[in-house]
Amino acid sequence: MSFPLRLIVIFVAVGAGVFGQGAAVPPPEIDKALRERAAQFMQYTMDRTYSKAYAFVADDDKDWYLSSGKPQYTKFEIESIEYADGFQTATVKTKVTRVLSMNGHDMNTDLVVAYLWKIADGKWMWYHDPDVLDTPFGPVRIDRTLPPAGTRGGGPVPKDMSQEAASKAAGNLKLDATTDKKELLFEEGQLSDQELIFHNGLSGIVRVEADIIGDYRAYSVEPSDIQVQPGADLKLHVHYKPIQNSIDASVRLVIEPFNRTLIVPLKYKTAPTPAP
Repeated sequence: MSFPLRLIVIFVAVGAGVFGQGAAVPPPEIDKALRERAAQFMQYTMDRTYSKAYAFVADDDKDWYLSSGKPQYTKFEIESIEYADGFQTATVKTKVTRVLSMNGHDMNTDLVVAYLWKIADGKWMWYHDPDVLDTPFGPVRIDRTLPPAGTRGGGPVPKDMSQEAASKAAGNLKLDATTDKKELLFEEGQLSDQELIFHNGLSGIVRVEADIIGDYRAYSVEPSDIQVQPGADLKLHVHYKPIQNSIDASVRLVIEPFNRTLIVPLKYKTAPTPAP
């Protein structure tokens, strides 16, 4: 059972003649500056120091970056850079090692991810293109003008192709994906773990990406990226490590391919009021 809202088309170009006789060589200072900033951004991402990585994000994409899931890498190496627009934009392809959980087992997986960069105010800045989907096979541009997959060309193309219309259509789909708790309670100042169960009530496999929004210094969740079979439960473990000056936090579960989000607040237990 599928719920295609838009068709993703991958165009594979064979032969150098498709793109011209060869890629232009970037000025050394431009290439050096991008490699340094891309490597620093990846290092901050791997170290989970997202507040530092945030400084590398373009102004128009800072809100998206804050609300997006953060991948957890254990190793990275920049493989290649493809420049465009007169060396004003670039795609940085990086080989990463990511820990994925499959059927309850953690495994190291090598992937090649492609991040987009552009020059803004004289500096290379990371940015997000909503029409580009990052996949293990490279970036894929989404064609929003084609009919949904499975219609064999017979279905009409929706008149309203806006993101708002797509979100409304997605909201009309029955998403029976739930958690067993609306919030998790912790004893403030005491190292502890809590269990959160996600239930996939859909008839198909979903991918769940879990992370912490808010105080990721005090909390962590695992597994962070896993596929869940239809009708199955996923046990998530939320760890709390007391720190000074902690702030509010929540567990965020992003459910793909629906791009829907479940939020479970993390709170401290309220001490009982002493009897008079």
